[in-house]
Amino acid sequence: MKRPISALLMPDVAPMQPATAAPVFMTVRPEELLVDESYQRDLSDASIRLIRKIVAEWDWRKFKAPVVAMTEEGPVVIDGQHTATAAASHPAIDEIPVLVVEATDRQAQAEA
Repeated sequence: MKRPISALLMPDVAPMQPATAAPVFMTVRPEELLVDESYQRDLSDASIRLIRKIVAEWDWRKFKAPVVAMTEEGPVVIDGQHTATAAASHPAIDEIPVLVVEATDRQAQAEA
């Protein structure tokens, strides 16, 4: 049996007005993505093991699109560095979908 998603009644919650436009999907070559080293950690040995596992077990059904912000330099990965690196490392993956959010400055990107 399946049930539809339905709204919960929350009379005690005041919904916040969205500060930015809704995110949009776009397709990119993973090698076009950038990592801002001022707030993103470098790849550790554990990260590399995880990336190797993702490549070895690649499955689009498990894919989670990296979240990126568009900057003057290009699309910066806010979340999903391991997935993006695995995609760049996989010989059969040319492009991936990414979720583009509005985060105009470094502080907003780090908070996202």
